[in-house]
Amino acid sequence: MKWFTRQGIGLEEGDAFDASMLNLLGNMTLFMPLGFLIPILRKRCRTLRKVLVIGIAVSGFIEIVQYFIGRSTDIDDVILNVLGWIIGFAVHKFIVNMVNHQKIN
Repeated sequence: MKWFTRQGIGLEEGDAFDASMLNLLGNMTLFMPLGFLIPILRKRCRTLRKVLVIGIAVSGFIEIVQYFIGRSTDIDDVILNVLGWIIGFAVHKFIVNMVNHQKIN
């Protein structure tokens, strides 16, 4: 997709905003499906609190592993990953509410 390439955002190559936007969108969109799917796959995980705990644990684990294998780690990654979990969970709740509303009508 053009948006996710360095040249596709429409800024100069190497621009700091370009890299930041790619990092921001990449971290969030990578974990949105998990926030959406966890409530579907695990009936006990249908609350925001439980999805948040799972999201923080998974994202934190990934950052810890990255630290020990010599890659860079950043708390911003955890925050953006968890934000992706929250957005995915919100989309899940929205769809569930729409389906339930359709069943009532």
